[in-house]
Amino acid sequence: MAAHEHPLTGLERRLIAIADQHGFKLLREPVQYYCEFERNHVIVYLDRQRSGRNVIAVFLHPETDLSRLPSDARLGIPDAPKHSDGMRHFPKKINKGKRPSTYGYPIICADLTAFGRLLASLK
Repeated sequence: MAAHEHPLTGLERRLIAIADQHGFKLLREPVQYYCEFERNHVIVYLDRQRSGRNVIAVFLHPETDLSRLPSDARLGIPDAPKHSDGMRHFPKKINKGKRPSTYGYPIICADLTAFGRLLASLK
């Protein structure tokens, strides 16, 4: 049902294929805001709002050791986690409102190669 409501773009189909090459499988049908991937209990969310603007953005778990990410992979790595609803496998905490929301590290990949290198580095 979600596939009909929220069809994948060409870029998203390529990103899913790259994730599959690195052993990441979709956990469920893509929803409006995210594609949810898992490999060996490592969860990654593709931010579909940004991919609609041809930006490759993924959310990593807030306990991910960012220093282990490849430094030469052309990744935009933030200083702090960002809150965003809908990442059901990530922890929640209160940000500015009264209800807790999920949060994680939003990583920007410069291109498809950077996306693949990011996924390859996650253990």
